[in-house]
Amino acid sequence: MNNINWYPGHMVGSERNIKKNLKIVDVILEIIDARIPISSRSEFLSKINTKPVILIMNKIDLADDNLTQSWIDYFKQNGNKALAVNNKQNINKNLIINSINDVLQEKKIKYKSKGMINKLPKVIVVGVPNVGKSAFINNILGSHKTKVENRAGVTMKTGWFNLKNRLDICDTPGILPPRMNPKFGNALAFLGLIKDKIFDKETIVFSLIDFLKNNKFLKEFLVKINKNMDYSSEIIDDPPEIIIEKFGKSRQILKHGGKIDMIASCERFLNDFRKGKFGKITLEFHDKYFMKY
Repeated sequence: MNNINWYPGHMVGSERNIKKNLKIVDVILEIIDARIPISSRSEFLSKINTKPVILIMNKIDLADDNLTQSWIDYFKQNGNKALAVNNKQNINKNLIINSINDVLQEKKIKYKSKGMINKLPKVIVVGVPNVGKSAFINNILGSHKTKVENRAGVTMKTGWFNLKNRLDICDTPGILPPRMNPKFGNALAFLGLIKDKIFDKETIVFSLIDFLKNNKFLKEFLVKINKNMDYSSEIIDDPPEIIIEKFGKSRQILKHGGKIDMIASCERFLNDFRKGKFGKITLEFHDKYFMKY
């Protein structure tokens, strides 16, 4: 998967629009996936940004609870404010707004000294594709102002919204770097943050299984998958293609004649993994376990 072109032409325009809007915003809300808190951060943003950033760790319903809190603590220790959210539930709007006001205390004092008492904070929401930016905005607005689908590349242009005269919010398209660390690229592909049609499904799934098998901190997750399959023999030591065959057999994903449909089995395995049907999982660790691939 290392040489795949995952940088469509529209991202050049998206980067240009984000740069333009960065000049007028006060705070950046960077949406990241709680299962891959480093791989889902914006490399583009880290190179050009001079504004305060609040990390919004999304999809915590799919991530390991203990590791989510551990990551929040880690970011705090390194000078970054991080909040955990689940777009499937109502987000605490006051928590978001209070956090924005906290990082803008000095700027608000300057505004007040100039008589700009009622100036609304302007925030820009950024992140990689399919990380949940538009769903996050809809959640805090309490309405479906932006288009949301469970696939990468839905938001194609920037748009401004107002939260009940408390906040001005800019939604942006998801962006990826032209060249990406292959480890980051794999992590994004595992969770559907890069368009599936770019990759061969078997390649993604076999790479995912190898990743779980080769990482001692994640190997136990294969036990959960084994139990979820309700399969009699252990799968931990099986090669990926055998694991998928067993998975397809356990789900009765068959072609005519009773043979396992490997492509359909890979698609089902990947969908079940992404939706948390095998259990909650975080793929990245920090401190001494940081980025163990």
